[in-house]
Amino acid sequence: MNRLIACNSCQTTLSLAHNLKPNTRVRCPKCGNAVDVDAVQVKKILPAEPIPATQPRPVPSKNLSATGSLLWLAIPTCSIVVASLSLVLPIFLGQYIVSLGLSFVAALVSVIGIALLALGRTKGHAVHLAGAAISAAAMLVAINAIILKSSIETNTALRDKNEQAVVQAKADLDEAAKKLSAAELTLKRAEVEPLKAEKFYDLAKAVQEKSEANEKTAADLLAKAKETEIKNNKNRVKNADDRIAVEETQNNLKKMQAAFEDAKKDVDDKRKELAEQNAELAKTKKKVDADMKAAEDKENNAKDLLRKIEGVLKGAAFKLKDKNPQVRFKTAVALGELPNAAIVKDVVAERLVEAMFDPFSDVQKAAGVSLEKIDPDIHPHVLTIAIGQNKYGAIVELTKLGTRAKNSLPAIVHYHNAITKAGRSDFGYVLEEITKIAPEDQRTINLVFAELLRTNGFDGKTRVAAIGSLKYLKIDNKARTSVLLKALNDGQIHIAVIEAIGSIGPDAKEAIPVLTKLKFSPDDFTRRTATKALLAINPMK
Repeated sequence: MNRLIACNSCQTTLSLAHNLKPNTRVRCPKCGNAVDVDAVQVKKILPAEPIPATQPRPVPSKNLSATGSLLWLAIPTCSIVVASLSLVLPIFLGQYIVSLGLSFVAALVSVIGIALLALGRTKGHAVHLAGAAISAAAMLVAINAIILKSSIETNTALRDKNEQAVVQAKADLDEAAKKLSAAELTLKRAEVEPLKAEKFYDLAKAVQEKSEANEKTAADLLAKAKETEIKNNKNRVKNADDRIAVEETQNNLKKMQAAFEDAKKDVDDKRKELAEQNAELAKTKKKVDADMKAAEDKENNAKDLLRKIEGVLKGAAFKLKDKNPQVRFKTAVALGELPNAAIVKDVVAERLVEAMFDPFSDVQKAAGVSLEKIDPDIHPHVLTIAIGQNKYGAIVELTKLGTRAKNSLPAIVHYHNAITKAGRSDFGYVLEEITKIAPEDQRTINLVFAELLRTNGFDGKTRVAAIGSLKYLKIDNKARTSVLLKALNDGQIHIAVIEAIGSIGPDAKEAIPVLTKLKFSPDDFTRRTATKALLAINPMK
C-alpha cells in the first residue's frame, strides 16, 4: 500500500511507496518544494460510508372516493355554465360589469378544478381544461365588451359636441354677413369725402415741402458758418502753439549746442585717458605674460622635481624587497624619516604594508613604525592583520575608510591567501566592502574572481557574496560574463550565477548558448531562471 503525505508548502497530497528509506526527501511536483518524508504527517484514507439505497417515490392511489367522482364532473360543468352566462349578459341585457364578475368566478372555479386534478382528487383532464379555456375566453370577451362600450360612449359624446359646434358656426356666419353688408354701405358713403380731403392734403403737403427745403438750406448755411468759425479758432490756437514750440526748439537747440561742446571736450579727455590706459595695459600684459611664463617654468620644474622624488622614493621602496634583510631593515627605518607628504604616502605606504609581512621580525617592526608615521589611518588595522587576533574586525574597519585604505590592500591579500590555504570560507562577509576600497585594482579583481571560482569552501555563501561584488568592480561586462560562465558548473550557486548573467543585459550575449541549454533542464526552477535571463539579454526573442 502507498503512503500519503502532505507538502509543507502547498498542502498537495503526495503518494509514495511504503518501502522508502529513512531520511528520504522528495520534491513536490506542484511547487518544487523538497519534502522530508519522516517530518510530515501521513494522511489516512478512511473507508467510505455506505450510501443508503434510494427510496422509491410513492405512487398516488388512483382509487377515488365517491365525492371525488362527483367533483370531476361538477366543477368543470359549473365553470362552463357560469362562463356561458357571462357571455349572454352583455349581449342581451347589457350587463358588462356583472358579466366580467361572472367570468372571474368561472375562472376561479376552473383553477380549483385544475388544482384538485393536480392533487389527484379528481379526474377528467379534458373537461377541466375545456372549462378553464371557456372561462378565460369569457373573461377576455367581457373585458373587450367593457372597452368597446366605453369607446362607443366616448364617440357618441364627441359626435353630439361636433353637431352643436356646426350649428353655432352657421349662426356666427349669418351674423357676420349682416355686418359685412352694413359696412359696405358705409364705405360707399365715405368714398366721396376722402377725394376732397386728398386734394387739400396734396396742396398742404407741397407748401410744407417748400418750407422744409428753405429751413434745411438755412440750417446748412448756419452749420457751415459755425464750422468755419471753429476752424479759425483752432488755427489761431495752433499758430500760438507753433510759435511757442519754435521758441522752445530754438532754446533747446542752443542748449544742445552747448552740451555738444561739453561732450566733445569730454570725449577728447576720455580719448587721452584711454590712450594712457592702453599704454599701461600693454605694460601690464607684458608683465603678466612674463609672470605666466615664469610660473609655467616653475610648474614644469616642480613636476620634474616630483618625478625625480617619486623615482627616488620608488627606488628606495624597491629596496624593501632586497634579498639582504639588513638592507630591507635599514630601508624601512629610513623611509620612516621622510616627511608626511601625499607623494610619500602614495609611493611608500603600500611598500611598507608589504614589508610588515617580511619573514624577519626586525623588518616587520621597522616597517610598522614607519607606516605609523606616513599613513597613521591604516596602521593599527594593518598591524592587527599582521600580528593581532581580530583580523576580520580590522578588515571591517579598513572598509569603512573607503579609498583611503587603498594602501592596505597587500595586507588584505595576505589575509585572504592565508585563510584560503587553511580551507576557510568566511572571507565573503567582507568581500563586497573590500571592492569599494580599490574597485579598479587588479588585486581586488583577482580576489573576487578567486572567491567566485573557489570550490573547496564549506558552502556557497562566499561565492554568492563574490557574485554580488562583481557589480562594484571597474571591469567591462564581457569580463563579468566570462567569469560567471566559468562558475556556472557549480551546483550550489548556479541559480545565483544565472540571475547575475541576466542582470548584465544585452552585453551578456556570450551566455545565450549556455542559457538556451539550461531552458531544457530537468529542474523547474533552473528552467524558469534561465528563461528569465534570456529575456533580459535578448528581449526581442
